[in-house]
Amino acid sequence: MPTFLIVTTKNLPEAYFLADFLLKKHKPVALLNIRRRPISQAFRVTQRLLRNRGFLYMLDFVGGKLLRRLFQAPAVVPFPEIDAGRVASIQRQIRFAGTDDPHGQMALDFVGGVAPDYVLLAGAPVLNASILDLARHDTFNRHLGLAPRYRGSDCPLWAMRAGEFDQLGFTIHSVTNVVDGGPILVARTVLPPPHMDLSTYLAHLARAASEAFTALLSSVAEGVRVSGIPQSSGGRYYPPAGLSTLWSAQRHFAGFRRAASARGTACGR
Repeated sequence: MPTFLIVTTKNLPEAYFLADFLLKKHKPVALLNIRRRPISQAFRVTQRLLRNRGFLYMLDFVGGKLLRRLFQAPAVVPFPEIDAGRVASIQRQIRFAGTDDPHGQMALDFVGGVAPDYVLLAGAPVLNASILDLARHDTFNRHLGLAPRYRGSDCPLWAMRAGEFDQLGFTIHSVTNVVDGGPILVARTVLPPPHMDLSTYLAHLARAASEAFTALLSSVAEGVRVSGIPQSSGGRYYPPAGLSTLWSAQRHFAGFRRAASARGTACGR
């Protein structure tokens, strides 16, 4: 019977959605929660973004971070069944640990003690081989973008900004040392239904991706070894979306909805 370890950040509900599924399948599961990004790592990320993207991007990014809540309304949640009570219940039923440093000795000892067959990333930061190599068989990640064309952060928003609505979707892939570049296990386009606003669509996309993840895990939990298709070259990596990208995504999303509604009205005549 395979053992699973879920790695997440700040107790994200998608991690507990996976844990809940595996518990109902009566499979051994553990969860490592990264409470916050270490200050040293956050400083390095900020330096890298400033160096690669420039000062104007950083201003745009800060503005987007302040206004992001307008695009992700708190009332629109992809996993309503994963409330605080369910999180606490799951934590009591599994091996659970929290850490500020996923590569620190405490975290590595915890993972080593779990001895996972599979590591599942659910909102985890980029991890290095010291933790990923502890998986006996494989590590899987759910990426909200269609790789390889869209890798990195906030891929749905970047695709909307580019007007590439056919590139909205998700990829579930094996994890390698190439970020979002491992063999593809599942890839699916998820177009916005005409009746959904942007916040609702983003929640809908996250839910669809996690449900596809659990469908894959259903086979893996029964001992089926899955293999992916190597990714082609090309595509690009996107940084966290800033204010201009959020604004453009919202505007293009509204235009897509209007066009979809018009097509639906025309077809109904």
